[in-house]
Amino acid sequence: METKKAMIECSARKVALVDSSKFLTRGLYTFFRYEELDMLITVETEQNKGILREIERKGVTIIRA
Repeated sequence: METKKAMIECSARKVALVDSSKFLTRGLYTFFRYEELDMLITVETEQNKGILREIERKGVTIIRA
C-alpha cells in the first residue's frame, strides 16, 4: 500500500481507471481520494452518476468509457 501511495505522490499526472461498481462500496484499503486525481476513466451508470458529477466539480476530468 505504501508503494502505491508513494507512486501517486510523485506522479506528474494522476490517472485512474476505475470499475463503475467501485463507487458503490467502500473497500478495506484506500490509497487515494478521487479529488487527488487529474483524470478518471470509468463507465457512468445511474448509480454512480451523482458521484461522478461531484468528482467533476472538484476539478477532475472524467472520461466516460
